[in-house]
Amino acid sequence: MPLVNSKIVHPNWLNLPYAFNSLCTVQQPTATQRPDGELIKTFTNVEGLMALRCALAVDSFQHQEKRGEDYTTETITHHVTIAGYYPQIKVNYRLKTWRNDGGLNHSTSELVSTFNIISVEHDSKNIMTRIMLEYLNE
Repeated sequence: MPLVNSKIVHPNWLNLPYAFNSLCTVQQPTATQRPDGELIKTFTNVEGLMALRCALAVDSFQHQEKRGEDYTTETITHHVTIAGYYPQIKVNYRLKTWRNDGGLNHSTSELVSTFNIISVEHDSKNIMTRIMLEYLNE
């Protein structure tokens, strides 16, 4: 029987809108100082890391809850897979996600959430970037 070269995956699957149905923007921290000396951390978009196609998912098995006397802190971790290799993403950055309306314009998309970046991984072929996230309740 002859060997047949067949593809299991669509050749252009990284660009399919239903495979990566969200958009994300990576932001880096910038410290500014108030007149009284207090440092304030603000975040700005990273050039080249805006409106990236991604797929956001909840890692429900990593749900954590810390109970204190006065309050309860809840951390829900997520992960996002970005269609592309982005080695410039750092752990101290944060990520904003949008539900995609089919276009690449944030102004016509709905802001979903903001997350702290916990870790960054790349696949062995340097085609995708996977990021572990911590939800920020802003």
